[in-house]
Amino acid sequence: MTTSLETPRDKMFRFELTTKGPLQELADDVATLVLAHEKRCGSRERQRRPADAKAFKSAVDTIVANLAHYALFPPEQGRITLPLGHRKRATVGRTVDGFGKPLPALLGALEAVRVATVAKPQEAGYATTIAPTAAFAAEVGSRGISSPDFERRTDLPALVLTRKDQWGRREHVPIPQTDDAASKAAQVRKFNERLALADVAYVGNQPTDTFDRTLVRRFTLPPSATTRLAYSGRLFGGFWQQMKRTERRHIRVEGHRIGELDYGQMFPRLAYAKVGAMPPAGSPYDLPGTEEFTDEQRRAVKRGFNAFLFKATTMRKWHPDIEQGLPTGWTVGRFKQAMLRKHPLLAPVLNRGIGYELMYSESEILCRVLERTLLEDCAVLPIHDAVLSPITKTRAIAEIMVEEAERVAGTRIMVALKPSH
Repeated sequence: MTTSLETPRDKMFRFELTTKGPLQELADDVATLVLAHEKRCGSRERQRRPADAKAFKSAVDTIVANLAHYALFPPEQGRITLPLGHRKRATVGRTVDGFGKPLPALLGALEAVRVATVAKPQEAGYATTIAPTAAFAAEVGSRGISSPDFERRTDLPALVLTRKDQWGRREHVPIPQTDDAASKAAQVRKFNERLALADVAYVGNQPTDTFDRTLVRRFTLPPSATTRLAYSGRLFGGFWQQMKRTERRHIRVEGHRIGELDYGQMFPRLAYAKVGAMPPAGSPYDLPGTEEFTDEQRRAVKRGFNAFLFKATTMRKWHPDIEQGLPTGWTVGRFKQAMLRKHPLLAPVLNRGIGYELMYSESEILCRVLERTLLEDCAVLPIHDAVLSPITKTRAIAEIMVEEAERVAGTRIMVALKPSH
């Protein structure tokens, strides 16, 4: 499940990717091009100090690795989101050299030497994005660069914490030094160690980096929340999360075809658990007046439902994605009236910003499921509120999922096996 506030369209910047072999040679050549450009246009009057030169090279290597990875394994759609800020360094749970204040100038130089295209956000709440130029992608191909040429750093944190301000902009926040944080980080590292050794393959025809298995748990603080790891917390990463469902059917785990096990109506059921009640029969998204909606319009209903759970203040207008998906005349006010007719017991939690708490419960459930499957010596691949499991073990894994949801949320949430397409 993806909320209206989290889009899967763009590929996240991968700080753990860096270079070796022919990819390192390409990164060195790009650094030379950038330095020559700076000298030619006079954008830099003095030579970098040793520490700054090291940070510059680290940033070039990491960006080149991301651009090359995109060129070899392009996502379904979108570009690479890149964190920009005016700190000396970007923070991803620890400092990363070269990201922060010098980064916009470096991106401008990479665009000038035709290595990357850079798109700056047009409104608050969106990130700068980059993508390789056709010339750079061709250079990657001509040098015979492939998946083994990517170095994957293991010294970056397993947890990332950000805060959203009232305009939707994200700011990185240091991970609290608590036993809970240490336990959560150790858990994710254990997941990654198991996934690195798992028998996972892809037998389809699309370019796919099956070495890409590193998970990161991402927490998001609402604007007024205190700093603690109790909001959001989803696991991101892994090549399977970037795939279309039609391509996932070509994944093999332990030599077997996979099944996708998905929790049904997770957010509404967690919201009902929050108020100590049971949801009405049928789909919670079947609101009065939506009986003739198309499939696309029903998806917009789901996004609108989630928006009422995430928004902490009175909502006066829709996010454009929701507005465009709903039929004309379905204003925020009309939608809320339909919601309350179907779900009067949820009135106390609408527009109270509980969405991030519900997402945290969801993430805790999935992490417990992964813990259980580790004990069963079975690798499953997480996708937020679902897992990919060997088809031979779907029944046993589904039982674990139901049990862990009841243990965390105190309510029974059924699991469905989605058909392959």
